[in-house]
Amino acid sequence: MILFHLNYILENVFHTVDLQFLDTFWFILGRSVALIFILVSGISFFLSAEKNSSQIVRKGIKRFLILGTVAALISVVTYIFFYEQRISFGIIHFFALVSLLALLFTRLGSWNILIGMSIIVIGNYMWRFPLHTSFLIPFGLHPADYYSADYYPLFPWFGYYLIGFGVAHWLVNR
Repeated sequence: MILFHLNYILENVFHTVDLQFLDTFWFILGRSVALIFILVSGISFFLSAEKNSSQIVRKGIKRFLILGTVAALISVVTYIFFYEQRISFGIIHFFALVSLLALLFTRLGSWNILIGMSIIVIGNYMWRFPLHTSFLIPFGLHPADYYSADYYPLFPWFGYYLIGFGVAHWLVNR
């Protein structure tokens, strides 16, 4: 993750020579790291929810407020100072929203594996239908000319989070 971000900053912010790997390598590395990070976050949420079930809603709201504030600041700063690399719904935005959404799925246990797989399948088709509104950007539906340097919409990425949660539930409760 550190190597990916170092290269990204050198190349896209400072416009210096990159670390001389193919663009395909950087794309695969970035997506792989994000995928693992999101899966592990789903597993962590399960472990936290099981351990602190009485406090999970309060913690989810607190996490949402903290991450939501950070995400808003990232959007404002990148829009003003780094417009070419602006971030409107990046991974921090994703985790802010997931902090609340995941609360609705805690009682579904291992069923989250199937729900997550469905979200991934749906998400892999949604991007093919560009809209003329920006209101659905968090869900993976956006205008054809939409750009964000870091974009992790709920469809398909929330699916991976739910799979992590569901697998952890299945492993602990089998």
